[in-house]
Amino acid sequence: MKKILFLLLPLFLFSASLQTLLKQVQNSNLSKAKSYEVLSNVYELQSAKKAPLPKVLLNLNAQNLNPKSPFTTGTIYSASIILNYTIFDGGKKRAKITQKRFLLASSTFERSFFVKNLKLQVIKLFFDIKTLDALKKVYLEKERLLNKKLIQLKKLYQNGLSTKDNLLSLQAALQENRFNLQNIAYQKKSLLFALKTLLNQKISHLGKGYLLKQNVAFKPNKEVLALKAKALALFATAKGINAAKMPQVTLQASISKFAYNRSDLLHPKGINSQSKIALNASYLLLDNNEITFKSQAIKAKAMALMIQAKQKLIEQKNNFLLAKEKIALIRNKIKTQVARLKSTKALLNSQSQKFNNGLVDYVSYLEALTNYTLSKAKLQKAYNELEIAYALYYFYSGNNLRRFVK
Repeated sequence: MKKILFLLLPLFLFSASLQTLLKQVQNSNLSKAKSYEVLSNVYELQSAKKAPLPKVLLNLNAQNLNPKSPFTTGTIYSASIILNYTIFDGGKKRAKITQKRFLLASSTFERSFFVKNLKLQVIKLFFDIKTLDALKKVYLEKERLLNKKLIQLKKLYQNGLSTKDNLLSLQAALQENRFNLQNIAYQKKSLLFALKTLLNQKISHLGKGYLLKQNVAFKPNKEVLALKAKALALFATAKGINAAKMPQVTLQASISKFAYNRSDLLHPKGINSQSKIALNASYLLLDNNEITFKSQAIKAKAMALMIQAKQKLIEQKNNFLLAKEKIALIRNKIKTQVARLKSTKALLNSQSQKFNNGLVDYVSYLEALTNYTLSKAKLQKAYNELEIAYALYYFYSGNNLRRFVK
């Protein structure tokens, strides 16, 4: 019993449900890279918030003259503390803070949409693999039926009731079916590899998973909000550029201490300390509209982003409506395939009995078996297509995909 559990352990370790896979999206390298982009904007915003605060500078200086200059000691030491503060800059720094806030919002929206896109890819891969698993079962069933008929045909051939051509043809059909199974195995391996690359996680077996089937309201995707936030950041940038037209007022205050060496009557010591306050005001009188044109260029870029956001919203709405129609289409497809499967199964049972009684040849039986296999495969594929269609529907609705995954 312990040996059996040990052999089954890897299966449980690498078995992943759809919910588990979607959770792992957050830990993927692609998602982490986007998180660092957001973090970068967080730090830039913090930096911008600190910019208006006073700056204090410590300045140390040592000067040695040889030969000494007249009326100056040979060695002078000084230490100064300097305070710099911008009293008024026309709103430039405030505009920069606003710009960084919108850039942070934009990067946050972009990351959210990017992760959502990754989740959609994971869902597609998950159900594509499930389709291959279902196809494998169908072809394994076909192999079982072919092997069963091959045994019967060999007996008929040995008794002289069938030809060698019939036997070889059935063996060829069996070989073709085995190739189909190998091809399915290769396709599944390729999709699992794509899933592994996406999530940075080795997965050898998929668990259960499905999507809830319900109607949802439409709202803009984070992609649209990201573009709008970028546009607002550019408008803030333009406002900061225009601030150069306003008066600029700065204050500088300093306290300095001095020490001397190598002094004499001709080279006396200077003052011991000194304080200084300087108020500076400047105003741009003429720039030949350079700032105006620069600001207008930034605003034009912002308007372009606003139009892109509007276009993305239109595209999203259209895709949302198409996704809803796709669901209805696939539901009808499932109904059709269910009816088709019943028909082909009944025909296969009939042809199988006739083949056993020698009333039809292997060609009629193989045709019935192939039609049954294809019908069953198409039905299983349609069920998984419905899951993907709902994923697209929720994706374009602007909602969080994980809410609908079970």
